[in-house]
Amino acid sequence: MKRIVVAALVMVATAGGLMCGGTTGHEGLPQLAAGPVGADAGDGAADAQGDATLGSELDAGAFDVGIVYADRALLDIAAPGDAGSTTGKDAAAGYPWPTCPAYAPISSTGTLTTTDQATDLIPAQYDDAGNVLVDDAGRPVPMPDGSACATYAWLGSKAIDECVTSQSDYLYAVLPPCNWCMDAGTARQGPRAGEDRYTICQDLYACMVRTGCGASTDPGYCLCGADSVHCDAGGPCAKEELGALESLTDPASIVSAVEQYKTLDPKVAGFCAHALNNVYGVGVGYGCFADAGP
Repeated sequence: MKRIVVAALVMVATAGGLMCGGTTGHEGLPQLAAGPVGADAGDGAADAQGDATLGSELDAGAFDVGIVYADRALLDIAAPGDAGSTTGKDAAAGYPWPTCPAYAPISSTGTLTTTDQATDLIPAQYDDAGNVLVDDAGRPVPMPDGSACATYAWLGSKAIDECVTSQSDYLYAVLPPCNWCMDAGTARQGPRAGEDRYTICQDLYACMVRTGCGASTDPGYCLCGADSVHCDAGGPCAKEELGALESLTDPASIVSAVEQYKTLDPKVAGFCAHALNNVYGVGVGYGCFADAGP
C-alpha cells in the first residue's frame, strides 16, 4: 500500500520521536521476550525486556510523572466479564476480544522492520520466545487465514484497520488497541487513580466501540460531546476518557485534558488514552471510517 505521511490533525501533537530516555522503546520490537502465543500469552510470566524508560528530565506540565510504558510483543487483550452483560466491556462489539500479539511492522517490500520505518502493520505470528516469525525472504509470517487474530475487526472492520495501519507513521504498534500500555503501572491521579492503566485503556476502547464516538469528526467528541471548545466532559465516554487521561474533574484540568487529548508524548500521564484517541483521530482524518466499508 502506498504510504502517506500523516498530516497534522486537529488537536494532534506531532509524534516527534516519542523519545524516552534517548530511545523510542521500539527499536527491538521483533526481539522482545514474552510468553507463547495463545491462551496463556497474557499470564505475565515473561514480560518484554524492551521497556521504554524515561529520562531524568520531564516537561513542566500538570501531568508530568515518571511512567514506564512497556513494549510487550504478546498480550491477552480479552477482559473478563459476566456472560450476557449489556454494559461495560461485554457491550463492546465482538466481545470477548481475541488474544492477539501486537501487529508486526513491515517495509514497503513486505520485510520486517522497525515501527518508525514501517509502511504498514500486519497481524503476524510469533514464536515461543516472542519473536516475529519470518520467512526466508525476511517477511513476517501472517496469522492463518480465518483465525481470530487475522480477521478480528478492532476498529469496526478489517478495511478500517488496514486503512489506519497503512496511513500512519506510528512509532508503536497501533493494534490491538492499548497494547502499548501493557505493564505501564497504575494511574497516578484522576477518578481511577491507583488502577491498572492497561485495564483503564481497555475500558475506554470498549466504550469507543460501543458508542462509536471514536469515529466522530468532532475533535474530542468522546470526552466533550459536540462542544469541544467549551468542554464540560459531557461526551459519551467522558468517564472513561477522564479515567484513562488521568485527568482531574475541575474545569482547568478538563481544559488541559482537551489540549492533550491526542498528544503522543509518553512522559505525559494519560498517554494510554492519548495514543488510543490518536489512533481513532488518524482514522477519521484519512476517511477510514467513512470510506473503508464493511
